[in-house]
Amino acid sequence: MNTVNIESSINRISGRRFIAALSLFSALAVVLRASPLRIPAPFAPFLIFEIWEVPIVLALLLLGPKGGYGAGIVVLLLGSALSGGPLPTGQLYNFVAFSSMMAGIIAAKAVYTKLEKILGERRASRAVLATVFGLIVRVGIMAPLMSILLPMPFPLGFSIPARAMPATITSIVLFNSIVSLYTVPLAYAVIDAVTARTKTLSWIALSPSLRIQSKEQAKTGKS
Repeated sequence: MNTVNIESSINRISGRRFIAALSLFSALAVVLRASPLRIPAPFAPFLIFEIWEVPIVLALLLLGPKGGYGAGIVVLLLGSALSGGPLPTGQLYNFVAFSSMMAGIIAAKAVYTKLEKILGERRASRAVLATVFGLIVRVGIMAPLMSILLPMPFPLGFSIPARAMPATITSIVLFNSIVSLYTVPLAYAVIDAVTARTKTLSWIALSPSLRIQSKEQAKTGKS
C-alpha cells in the first residue's frame, strides 16, 4: 500500500465502522455457533469441530485485541442461550480456549514486529508464526486447566477417574491443536482477501514502520 493511503486506512476502521464491524463478526460467530455445521472428533466424540471461532479471530486480525475479545465476550454471553452443552461451564471453557489462542496471535505479532527488518513483509510467515503461537498458548493453557477441572464433579467437570485422564488430556491436546491449525490460517486467508479488495489496513498488518511512514507522510503533506 502507498504511504499516501496509510493514515486514511488506519483511521477507516474506527468509531461507527468499528462498532459495525464488531457487530458483524459477533453476529456471524453466534449464527455459526448455533448452526449444524459441526463434526464430532473421531478420537473423542464429545469434542466438536466447528468454525464459529473464525469470525472472532477475524475481528482480532482486522480490529485488534478490542475487536477480538469484544466479539468473544458477545459469543460467551449469547452462547449459553443458543447452544446447549453437557456442562453449564462449557461456554466459559470455550472462551478461555479461543482467548488463549488469540493471546498467542497477539504475541506472534509482537515477535514478528521485532523481526520485521530481517523477515520483511511476508504474509505467509506472519500467518505461520501466528498459528504456531496460537496453538502453543491454547494447548499450554487448556491441557493443565482441563486436567484440574474435568475430574471435578458437575458443573465444573465430569468426575473423570484418574486412570482415564491421560487419554482424555491427550484428546484435548489433539483437538485444540487441530482447531488452531485450521482456524488461524482460514482467518488469515479471509482477512487478506478482504483487505486486498477494500484497500483497508488491518490491525495485524500494522507495524511500527508503517506508523512512522504515515507520520512522515502527514508532515510532508502539511509542509
